[in-house]
Amino acid sequence: MNECLYIQGMSDGIQFIDYRLRSGPSKIMEFEQELAPYKAGKGTIQLPLDQPIPYKLITKGVKFRVVMDIAKVERRAKKKEIE
Repeated sequence: MNECLYIQGMSDGIQFIDYRLRSGPSKIMEFEQELAPYKAGKGTIQLPLDQPIPYKLITKGVKFRVVMDIAKVERRAKKKEIE
């Protein structure tokens, strides 16, 4: 599974993509209210060019993703200690 974040420029906007959010319970729900003004799908958020870029929201999403990744590494390390 591809575990990268992507920011893709499109002719009608910018797309913020986290493919890991496509599987399992969607972590995008963490930001449901903040994402309400934007078109969002499983693992994607579309930001129109005619609106200001929500840098704080993007930063918050990336930080959330980093926390998820750190927790995943810690769970794996703990599991190896038990084995």
